[in-house]
Amino acid sequence: ISYSHKDTAFCQKLVRILEDRVKGDIWVDYLKLQPSYEDVWEEIAEVITNCDVVVIIVTDYYCSSPSCRREVI
Repeated sequence: ISYSHKDTAFCQKLVRILEDRVKGDIWVDYLKLQPSYEDVWEEIAEVITNCDVVVIIVTDYYCSSPSCRREVI
């Protein structure tokens, strides 16, 4: 799941809903990475490349975030 950290509360709600309905692994940074999230672009790119579905939570915060735009690219 790709989202702006300013939308973490919404993302966490969505993850709780999806965990009950989706078979398989849900990859979201706050579950899979250790904070400070620095130098993780290789891992994020690999996960995006190898996943079946990408969920993007598009908000104003997402659109204005350089990191989020990098994930989309």
